[in-house]
Amino acid sequence: MLQFEVYQRTDSYKGRRRQGETVTVQPRGLMSLSPDAFTRLGSPGAVQFLIDRKRRLIGFRPCGPQEEDAHAVRGLSHVISGVTVLKFLGAELGGSSRRYSLHAEDGLPPYIDLNEDAPVVTSNRRKA
Repeated sequence: MLQFEVYQRTDSYKGRRRQGETVTVQPRGLMSLSPDAFTRLGSPGAVQFLIDRKRRLIGFRPCGPQEEDAHAVRGLSHVISGVTVLKFLGAELGGSSRRYSLHAEDGLPPYIDLNEDAPVVTSNRRKA
């Protein structure tokens, strides 16, 4: 007897979950929050970027999507368009995606440091 069940999109992500609180900056300026980083921020619908120009830091403040300067967090991979803030801070875009640690210190918003030696993200797809 056949046993059908509903395929859940999240089943595809099981076993491939990124560990730790990280933010991946993609070549075209999209930022992808890991599930742990998304949870750290309180699973927001949008964020505001807080910047430290001198140190090249980008902080994340959860907010509602209707608030001024809000950037929507979209999809299952929790993607935020950050091209303008990345260019403003002189981040190198293009080339490969880079994964930054999300820092959380008392009294400060969670943030990434663009000066950090962030590892290049490699594909987990095998070539035949």
